[in-house]
Amino acid sequence: ERGFRAHIAAARATGLPLVIHTREADEDCGRILEDEIARGPFRAVLHCYTGGRELARKAIGLGLSISFTGILTFKKSEALRELAAELPADRIMVETDAPYLAPGKFRGKRNEPSYVVEVARVLAETRGVSLEEISRQTTENFFRLFSKVPAPRAAACQRRCRSPAAAPPPASRGRRSAGAPAIPTIQKTAAAAARGWSSAPARTALRGS
Repeated sequence: ERGFRAHIAAARATGLPLVIHTREADEDCGRILEDEIARGPFRAVLHCYTGGRELARKAIGLGLSISFTGILTFKKSEALRELAAELPADRIMVETDAPYLAPGKFRGKRNEPSYVVEVARVLAETRGVSLEEISRQTTENFFRLFSKVPAPRAAACQRRCRSPAAAPPPASRGRRSAGAPAIPTIQKTAAAAARGWSSAPARTALRGS
């Protein structure tokens, strides 16, 4: 706990985002985050998220972000997908955590950054939106949180997105790969579900940081 609080203090002092990996410690993590936010705002993302609904709700309420890895694509991750469908669109991101946790399509292989499209594809299917929309939204969220990373110009990004080299693999364009389980779309729309999650108070506090 002392080390966690020290990292939060460093994030607060430098204005840099903190990357948090918490496992089987939802109660302690939520308590510390609430306590530390009360001392002063800081930016953070709960990466490789596998926690419960209550911790996610607390994190969103505090203005933090949540990022998903290939775990989201695993057959037994129904509860995690249900949670991902409900989160506010401006607070979600995707990642690989390479070289570990390869998405379901690549289970057993060494994970690599290019596989992030599989995580995005499942997240899009889960939320009932297009791959293009989830890619746009999660990219915006990344550059907003990691604000020191130079964002590509919109025109250049659009050219890359239209180029064949930048096109997603065939499996991510609406087709299911052989042996990969179908991911059902959560019936409740993400927009409707997100209305139950609010991060407005924390965002107001962060404007002064």
